[in-house]
Amino acid sequence: MQCGMSHVERGTQEYPILIEKLEEHTRKTTCLTLLILVAMLIASSAHAVIPASERQALLDLYNSTDGPNWTDNSGWGDAAGTECNWYGVSCNTGENNVSAIVLPGNGLVGSISSLADLPELRTFDVSDNRLTGPVPDLSTLGELYDFDISLNGFTGSLPVLDGLGSLTYFAAERNQLTGTIPPFQNVPNLLAYNVAYNSLQGQVPALPTGIDLFWAHSNNLTGSIPDLQPVSSLGNIILSDNQLTGPIPPVAGLSSLRVINFRSNELSGTIPSLSGLVSLYSFGVANNNLEGPIPALDDLTSLRFFYAGNNALTGPIPSLANLDQLEMFHVADNMLSGPVPALSDVSLIEGGSQICGNQLVSSEDADIDATWDFAAGSNWQQCQRFPLAVPTNASWALILLTLLMLGAAARPTVFSVRG
Repeated sequence: MQCGMSHVERGTQEYPILIEKLEEHTRKTTCLTLLILVAMLIASSAHAVIPASERQALLDLYNSTDGPNWTDNSGWGDAAGTECNWYGVSCNTGENNVSAIVLPGNGLVGSISSLADLPELRTFDVSDNRLTGPVPDLSTLGELYDFDISLNGFTGSLPVLDGLGSLTYFAAERNQLTGTIPPFQNVPNLLAYNVAYNSLQGQVPALPTGIDLFWAHSNNLTGSIPDLQPVSSLGNIILSDNQLTGPIPPVAGLSSLRVINFRSNELSGTIPSLSGLVSLYSFGVANNNLEGPIPALDDLTSLRFFYAGNNALTGPIPSLANLDQLEMFHVADNMLSGPVPALSDVSLIEGGSQICGNQLVSSEDADIDATWDFAAGSNWQQCQRFPLAVPTNASWALILLTLLMLGAAARPTVFSVRG
């Protein structure tokens, strides 16, 4: 519809002037109504008022984190009705409640005030600031979807997430948190949980069955790794640099797994079957107390990184012929033996693999040996560690006789001079 005069077709010629005036009046009335509605919407958007308690919660956050010195504090503290336009603040569709506070790397210093008066909050991101003090209670935030306080100086314990049915992402990496990881209860939509680089203790709790990413590396966690078979959606688990003990739990058939990193713990037993891990990209179990053979790797067609050095693994290196994505293969300082296997391709980067400190021997194929020289960045045969042979009784006798003969030959001759 056009707002203005237009040519009027006169299908009926009885009252041409009256019809034209009526149509013109209708057009003007409709356009005026539309303009009024647009103005009302603009006015409503500019002056939508959130509850006073939510405004105060925002002001408390501002005041407790040195708001005047934030990198960007545009709008903060302006008149009531402007809160949804403050930097980093978003409101829900009706603009009656705060739905997001997003202030990463914005120079916040101090502690976080309570979030309890923001019941519709879905996203809270204050990562990469200089915040300290305890993590705020989240129990009243039933709509919370995304929570990120990484790269700060928070202390105290992790919040309990029980009942946060909408929560999908929780990150508290690189803080100074202590205590244990709380049990996961009634968090059916949790996909990612990252609490790496803290000082957490205790055991790793049973994981939510729908989780995709679980990072808790570089803490002081103890006990065993929980059963992973019920977590069929698990794609990325990193528990390296802790004090975990016991065996690696079964992982065969977990086809979504992309990353397994259990390096630098005190794990024992054998490496479990890796059958069916068609998505596995990186596997790390170096620096543990593992023994036994390396399992078959034929199914791992996506594998690029394999780290199992500094254990007590025995037996041969399994076939790597199907691993045409493999870039790094680290199995140094074990007790592996037998000939080195053929590679499917020279995909291993130069110097990107370590097989020294074992008892491996030539494959009797110059090309295969040369490929491993390239992958190891040096002559791998010169850095193997073979055990010294223990002499038999006959050998001991021969050695002693030889030493006696050498001793007699070296003894100076005594001349008797008679006069």
